[in-house]
Amino acid sequence: MGGDINALKAAIVALQNEVKALSTKNNDTKMSDSQFEDIVQEVSERQNRRCNVIIFGLKEQNGATKDDKPVLEKSEVVKVLTHVTPSITVTNIRRLGKFDENRTIGRPIKVKLANVEQVSELIKKCPSLRNSSEFKHISISTDKTPRQMNFYKTLKSELEERKNKGETNLKIKYVGGVPKIVNF
Repeated sequence: MGGDINALKAAIVALQNEVKALSTKNNDTKMSDSQFEDIVQEVSERQNRRCNVIIFGLKEQNGATKDDKPVLEKSEVVKVLTHVTPSITVTNIRRLGKFDENRTIGRPIKVKLANVEQVSELIKKCPSLRNSSEFKHISISTDKTPRQMNFYKTLKSELEERKNKGETNLKIKYVGGVPKIVNF
């Protein structure tokens, strides 16, 4: 009987240790208020950016007056976008960054479209720009948050590392709107 009691005591101690370990693990998985706020802010920022695209490679309208510049740039943006998707509605455009007349490449342009469907259609048809002699130097991307850009950079460096180690047939593919490294 003494052996059974010692075995039960040992089992109780083991269970207590397991409960403590699970309790500690549970506390580690709880989110702090600041982490929760960061996530809510990120989701909100992504919602605000979902109707936006960024155009790279479109030249600045240097010779235009300050009043004419936005009109000329909007017409250039519409020209590029309608080449890809004829029935597109631009609601707002804005150059990003500070103007520098010594800069050889134009600043990126943030373009707000009428809805998310137009953004999706535009991004799907974007590769057709490469086939156009007039627009082959222009690229279009969705408007990403800083966190999304950092995640993509990290993923890209991981992809390069894996390729340098000898892995082949790898690429970054968006699965459910999230970039992942996949085999092709």
